[in-house]
Amino acid sequence: MEMKVASILILASALLIQGCEKASGPSVTRQKELAGILKSLLKPEAYFFWDDEIKTSAGWCEPTNRQALKLFITKYPETEESYQASVWLAFASAYTERCPIPSEEKRRTMELTEELKMISQKTSQHGIERMAKLERAFRLYGDEPGDHTEFYKQANDILSHIGEFESEKDGAFQRYLKVVEMRPSDIEPTLRFLVVNEKGCDHQLDKALDLAKELKQRFPNWEPQSVNGAIEMMELYKRGWTPSNSIRVLSKN
Repeated sequence: MEMKVASILILASALLIQGCEKASGPSVTRQKELAGILKSLLKPEAYFFWDDEIKTSAGWCEPTNRQALKLFITKYPETEESYQASVWLAFASAYTERCPIPSEEKRRTMELTEELKMISQKTSQHGIERMAKLERAFRLYGDEPGDHTEFYKQANDILSHIGEFESEKDGAFQRYLKVVEMRPSDIEPTLRFLVVNEKGCDHQLDKALDLAKELKQRFPNWEPQSVNGAIEMMELYKRGWTPSNSIRVLSKN
């Protein structure tokens, strides 16, 4: 009887292991395929100094690399790998596929940020979720007058969970921060600085100035020149200074 039970347990274990191998097989294949695409896509911009200066563009500037991501997403829809690929595509296309017609560019940005929002809700991997949320915040940011409601919502959502973002160890998330040249400790002050700029664009000068001073106090060593410049600019605007006023003064001189 004991031998029969042992045999059943061994058989069950073997079937379980076999099932796990079959289940993980496609995922491993997708991961390897995506890794190959990202190796080319995330090639950094490089400079060479020999007889002449030679500059090579970053990998995401190459249309073939972005097309490879698009084909991968179509080939493996609704998978964790396709979600990660979609975030990288959003990053790559933000700087390379801008539309010269403002209304079309606005529509493209809205579609892009909506897709990133859906990815952050669908993925089961915290690293991809946080990649999508950060990229969405950057894409929603716009240093010009307009409706910035969605940007504020996304920024506040990230800032309310900032500890989770700063401590995230997921490989994909860490790689994303490296590509956008941001340390984990830079996430909070960067977002707060963008909020300051948006408040200024929305003509909420008192709020923008208060937030800028708070940023300077909390993060005194983070981009002091930029923060001090923002504070000085807000104070000038509050005193009635405008670019047009400065032009008139210069023309009189």
